[in-house]
Amino acid sequence: MIYLLNGNKLPWSRMAKDFPDYDLKDYLEERLDLKYTKQFFDIVPKSLRNPIKKIFLLGFEDDPPYDMLIEKIQREIQKIVDAD
Repeated sequence: MIYLLNGNKLPWSRMAKDFPDYDLKDYLEERLDLKYTKQFFDIVPKSLRNPIKKIFLLGFEDDPPYDMLIEKIQREIQKIVDAD
C-alpha cells in the first residue's frame, strides 16, 4: 500500500543495486537497519503511522487490527480522490 502511495518506491527498493555483492542474509541484515524504518515512516501518511506502528509491534501469532486498517486506508484513498 505504501509502495503504491509513494510512486512504487520504498526506502529499501534499490538495495540490490546499492549492494550488488550482498547475499539474502546480508540484505535482510541491512534492511533491519533503523535508517530504513525511519525513511519508511517519513513517506507514510501521518494518518497511517500509528496503525503501521501497531503492525510493526505485533508478535508473530498476533492478528492485525484489520477493521481499523481498512478504515484508515479508505480515508487516505478518499483524500487522494477528493484532491484530484
